[in-house]
Amino acid sequence: MINLGRILFILIPIFLFANVDVKVDKKVLYLGDTLTISIIAEGKNIEFPDIDEIAGYEIISKATSQSVNIVGNRIKEVKKVSFVIEPNKNITIPSFKIKVDGKIEKTKPIKIVVKKGKRSYEDIKFILTSNKKEAFIGEPILVTLKLKIKKSLDILDYRFYPPKFSNFWVKRVGEDKTKYLYEDKNFLIKELKYIVFPQKSGKLTIEPAVIKIATPGKNQDIYGITMFNPVWRSVSTNSLEINVKPLEKDVDLIGNFKIKAFIDKNKTLSKEPVNLTIEIEGFGNIENFDEIPLKIEGVTIYKDKPKKIEKFKNGSLYSKFVQKFSIISEKDYTIPSIEIEYFDLNDKRIKKLKTKSFKINIMDEKKEAEKKEIFKETKNTNVVVKKGNELLYFIGGFLVAIILILLIALIYILVKRKTFKIELKSSEKELLNQLMPYISKNKEAEIFANELYSKIYVNRKIKIDKKRLKELLNELKKLRG
Repeated sequence: MINLGRILFILIPIFLFANVDVKVDKKVLYLGDTLTISIIAEGKNIEFPDIDEIAGYEIISKATSQSVNIVGNRIKEVKKVSFVIEPNKNITIPSFKIKVDGKIEKTKPIKIVVKKGKRSYEDIKFILTSNKKEAFIGEPILVTLKLKIKKSLDILDYRFYPPKFSNFWVKRVGEDKTKYLYEDKNFLIKELKYIVFPQKSGKLTIEPAVIKIATPGKNQDIYGITMFNPVWRSVSTNSLEINVKPLEKDVDLIGNFKIKAFIDKNKTLSKEPVNLTIEIEGFGNIENFDEIPLKIEGVTIYKDKPKKIEKFKNGSLYSKFVQKFSIISEKDYTIPSIEIEYFDLNDKRIKKLKTKSFKINIMDEKKEAEKKEIFKETKNTNVVVKKGNELLYFIGGFLVAIILILLIALIYILVKRKTFKIELKSSEKELLNQLMPYISKNKEAEIFANELYSKIYVNRKIKIDKKRLKELLNELKKLRG
């Protein structure tokens, strides 16, 4: 008798027993590298879990694939789902639960190591430097990021991740530039500069910058077909460690500064302002300095909003602080000397900036009025002395007036004879303004405009054909509708 069970075993395809696995493209990576995690399952009915993040990192991209392999009388169905993440510290990829043919299967956890050390290639070099390894709180530090790329390298795309300045206040130096700053024999070189100010004492770390560069590459898919895709490489800089020392006293100015003060006058009338200007300038940090304290008893003080000027100069941060005051009083007063504490970076100690004082005299309005009256009387006396000549002045003025009237009458007659619809008594500047809308569209209009401009602003002696100019303007206005 034929064993039907055995026949069925031979005829019906046999599926392999359920099998799940998880693979990674690398177990050790550098800061800025991406990690690809692939979960693979074999069976008939496969259900993957919903995965939104892995080890606390969001999924950058996700891909799925499926294949069926027939080996003899066996059918092998394989499903794969791949995730890409970008960890910045050591992680453990957890165990995943996958349902295969009605059963729950588990993958094994995998430990991943992320190195933060400097990583470079022969054709790409990325370096982070600073002009100081030790500084006080608030002291400016110049940080330079230098990228060197070999000229022969074919770059398809790039992604830049700046350094992480934890516990630093950061200011970019200059603007972003798309072109390389300079080049040497084999490399193109670009630099970015930052001024950073430590905000607390202790050993502070500036984390590495990372750049990802895509170059042409090729690989094969699961079917063995060659595909040309960009190959990404991640290059990181070194980190920087800054030893930050505390200040002996909290101050808002840190650097090397000078102060000066000046007034527009030291005598004035009651309720008329005296304008005071105070300037602090030098090399250092003025970011936390808000205003100059000025108090004077019995006067009214109006102060402008301070102005801060900062620029990178001679390898350091040049800073200038300017504040203006208007002071009004009804009696004499003194603008006191102003003292401002700052931390001197040369002497490494607290010092004081000090202005000079100013005595302001409020003048008596009655006495000033009397002085003006005396001056007026003196002037009138001079006028009396000259009275003998008044008749001559009168006759001369009368003759000049007659001549001017005759000239105006002559000009009026000449203008009346013109037949222009456009009034030629319009100034040449007005004619130039009328031509401006047409100079880009009409060559003759452009020539007239140049002639008028040269006559008005360059003082050239040019004769303008005003009759033709009138005709041209009428034509252009008709065309314009």
